[in-house]
Amino acid sequence: MDWYFTGSEWALPLFEAARQAILEAAGPGGSMTVQKTQIAFRIGPPGGCRPLQFAFLWLPRDGRRLPRAEGRPQRYLALTFGLGRREENPRIAAASEPYPGRFTHHMPLGAPSDLDETVRSWLREAAVFAVEKQRRRK
Repeated sequence: MDWYFTGSEWALPLFEAARQAILEAAGPGGSMTVQKTQIAFRIGPPGGCRPLQFAFLWLPRDGRRLPRAEGRPQRYLALTFGLGRREENPRIAAASEPYPGRFTHHMPLGAPSDLDETVRSWLREAAVFAVEKQRRRK
């Protein structure tokens, strides 16, 4: 996993805080996969279904960045999560509805303190939404 942060070692403490918050939201069976462009977090729903992705962390690089916004930190780790509704909050840098009733939210994390109760509640909601979305498919 350290290879993902090569050249961005400043983000490691922030990543550790975010990982802890995301895995706490996932509950038992939560897992993490480091991919080329992002770190995916999964929740293992009851019933032996395949793990469901519900949150992602990624570094802004190779032209991939969040929109410029007032108050956005210069250096940040991006957090992406899905909800069944659009969250209207100034901390959300971008939100889209790629599928009906599924809203993808992106927000910058500039410090571990950004992972406050509001963000943790969104992560818990994202985990529940992923499981509910899977149940609706059956």
